[in-house]
Amino acid sequence: MSRRRWWRRLLGHRLGGIGAVLAGLLLVAAIGAPVLARDDPLGMRMTEALAPPSASHWFGTDQFGRDEWARVLYGARLSLTVGLLSMLLATAVGIPLGAVAGYLGGPADAVTMRVMDAVLAFPAILLAIGLVAALGPGTGSGIVAIGIVYIPVLARVTRGAVLARRGDEYVDAARAVGASDWGILRRHILPNSSAPVLVQVTVGFASAVVIEAGLSFLGAGTPPPTPSWGSMLNEARQFMVVAPHVAVVPGAAISLAVLGINLLGDGMRDVLDPRLSA
Repeated sequence: MSRRRWWRRLLGHRLGGIGAVLAGLLLVAAIGAPVLARDDPLGMRMTEALAPPSASHWFGTDQFGRDEWARVLYGARLSLTVGLLSMLLATAVGIPLGAVAGYLGGPADAVTMRVMDAVLAFPAILLAIGLVAALGPGTGSGIVAIGIVYIPVLARVTRGAVLARRGDEYVDAARAVGASDWGILRRHILPNSSAPVLVQVTVGFASAVVIEAGLSFLGAGTPPPTPSWGSMLNEARQFMVVAPHVAVVPGAAISLAVLGINLLGDGMRDVLDPRLSA
């Protein structure tokens, strides 16, 4: 399927198209935050604390008079950065581990998968909290923790895809003409196993946004005053009655971002399904 046709099918997919629009808005907000923000996200004006949404402050202000619109935009930048870098880490480690385990089988497969199972035995958020506690709070620690959490997920998905492809005829043909195991895996098996892995990376990206927000909410993620959707929700708890917008705005941002990325992943799954692409 050509790239143009792939995009046309994705945008034509009802849910996938909605997800692509929402994910695109997240990307625009993250990249364009310095231009789109109408105020300094760290600038405090105590005389305007907890001001409701208005022409001056589209999303209102928080307890320190900081503009919520600007903070949500910069929070999108943080969420996108954490999601992207953590998935790059998980992909760089998880895909090779799963591919080698699935292709070689035997002891290599057994040992690798048992280690992955041991990591998967821990709930994702609890494992992330434990890793951040060991590494120390901060954005970098959160990226490493989330990446480690999703290494076994991508490893298992990649292993399953490789197992389904390693017995195909084109693999036997490549082996018959003298291709090396590495060449077969890199040139033939992995390109034909990319669809489920790509979908899982997209879903993992959405989960990374949620985990980052959870870590920041608990005080284990990005420290204040850096704008983070999770820390914004934490700070808003005591003002929800008198100024509900301080909780609604970051909560809605998290919900829409995760919804958009998940819908995009669902659309990609349907478009990349060979039974639907034929």
